Amino acid sequence: MKKTLLITLLIVSLAMSSVLFAAGTKEAAVAKEVYFLNFKPEIADVYETKIAPAFEKETGIKLKVVTAASGTYAQTLKSEIAKSNPPVIFQTNGPIGLADSKNYTADLKNTEFYKILSDKSMALGDGDKVLAIPYAVEGYGIIYNDAIM
Repeated sequence: MKKTLLITLLIVSLAMSSVLFAAGTKEAAVAKEVYFLNFKPEIADVYETKIAPAFEKETGIKLKVVTAASGTYAQTLKSEIAKSNPPVIFQTNGPIGLADSKNYTADLKNTEFYKILSDKSMALGDGDKVLAIPYAVEGYGIIYNDAIM
């Protein structure tokens, strides 16, 4: 439940940030739909059955969740960003992934989601800008059997 709440907070924060950025233009845009490109097929059901309905109930804005097939996220993101209606929120797999998509990001430094990040050094950025905020971190390591080494 806490994870669902955190993800909902992330999406609401980022969606509202994009609306606020638009409000600075001549004609303030009102979001009718937020398009989220999901990286992890294994949690697609949670996004579609729990998070999207909770987001819509909270904001009145539809959350469109598109999940890339396993192993195809980078190519799917590249393709979707090139379209006339690209994802409003998408994921990155660290500094290497961000390098390919940083021209399509907004500075998140003043968002509520960044403010609640306990370790600001975990955020990814470019210069003084915060371009990606972690909501999940995966670690990889090597385990060996000392008895056979």
